[in-house]
Amino acid sequence: MEVTKEVEATYATPRERAARTEQVICEVPLMIVVNGKEVATLHCTPTSLEYLAVGFLLSEGVLTRREDVKQTIVADKGSHIRIDVVANVEMETLVRHRLIGSAGVSFYQRTGEEAVPRANSQFQVSISKVLSLMRHFQTKSCLYSKTRGNHSCALCNADGTIIVFAEDIGRHNAVDKVIGECVLRGVSLEDKILATSGRISAEIVNKIAKWKIPVITSFGAPTSLALDLARNFGLTVIGFAQEHQAVIYTNAERVA
Repeated sequence: MEVTKEVEATYATPRERAARTEQVICEVPLMIVVNGKEVATLHCTPTSLEYLAVGFLLSEGVLTRREDVKQTIVADKGSHIRIDVVANVEMETLVRHRLIGSAGVSFYQRTGEEAVPRANSQFQVSISKVLSLMRHFQTKSCLYSKTRGNHSCALCNADGTIIVFAEDIGRHNAVDKVIGECVLRGVSLEDKILATSGRISAEIVNKIAKWKIPVITSFGAPTSLALDLARNFGLTVIGFAQEHQAVIYTNAERVA
């Protein structure tokens, strides 16, 4: 399935105009169906769709563990992609509340925040390693170099090694792809660093808190609610991690 598409465009400056071709990133609707019931439709980049669907369902609390997933079936329907997840869950027993966040409409368990344990990890990382991994992270996205139209996310060790990398038009989708791949492959998320290219919002913090990822770092900024949640969950938030400096917003003791 195509990930980028060539389109006709016009290059323009105050002095000239010229026809040229540009590479744009592909966006498709992904319908997620669990046990025959449509759960959500995500607009995404058509890569790692199984990881995205499972990661989304885990983040939203529809699934809670790898063993819940019995089978996944991806089908191209022409106008959209459908992924059927056969899972060991009772869909009708799930009580959901709609939430309109920075990524659009989502749903969650009302008791979800209270159910997330505080991260008491002794994990530590040096600021030099954080900046080094972010420089490496910035070079990983082939899609961004072609289109400038996507976000990236990676799970990293304290030494800066990137374990899992994903990219998507949506920053939340990229996070879900990483979580989904880690869970399906049995990769531990604890005592790791999550690197992201986008803004750190409350939804992003909620996603990673469930998996006890102690540190999140980004090129961008966090929101006030994200920082409030990070303090409650015991997470370390690092923003504006670029070149030779960064801003540590919460739990700075983890960063040597």
